Amino acid sequence: GGQLSSTLQAPPGSKSQPQFKPGFNLFSPEQDVQMGLQSAQQVMRETPMVPENHPVVGYVRQLGARLAAKAAGERFNYKFWVVATKEINAFALPGGFLFVNAGTIAAARNEGELAGVMAHEIAHAALRHGTNQASKAKLAEGGLGILGVLAGASERPELGQVVSQIGGFGA
Repeated sequence: GGQLSSTLQAPPGSKSQPQFKPGFNLFSPEQDVQMGLQSAQQVMRETPMVPENHPVVGYVRQLGARLAAKAAGERFNYKFWVVATKEINAFALPGGFLFVNAGTIAAARNEGELAGVMAHEIAHAALRHGTNQASKAKLAEGGLGILGVLAGASERPELGQVVSQIGGFGA
């Protein structure tokens, strides 16, 4: 109802794309978690991961927990993994699922540099940028048809199609 109409702001007589208020989101935080979990499981199936019992994974998780405890925005139960690749990258999926490449850890000159990259990714998840972007894209391409998908997203296979469009936010 009224919330959506007050969220879309286009000047009278304008034919431009609607403007969205900061934080505009068609998804609930619970849907962020559901989509993030599905995407994280796919990442772990398709990507070489540093084993959970490796000391570097424990270190990243401890550092991540310290950073997440101070994060603004949505209070997700953050989870951290290390991707076994030399590429320098890190990315956040909706709902607080974060991946840091081993190459990023190796390239960091000190804990502060690694913490800066991780805090940036935590902020993407906390501020719900993934589903914010997906919400804007869905309205821009399909109007309000997405609301039918969202109404029963937890039991519906269409959620997977939305997940594939969200991707992850990377550093």
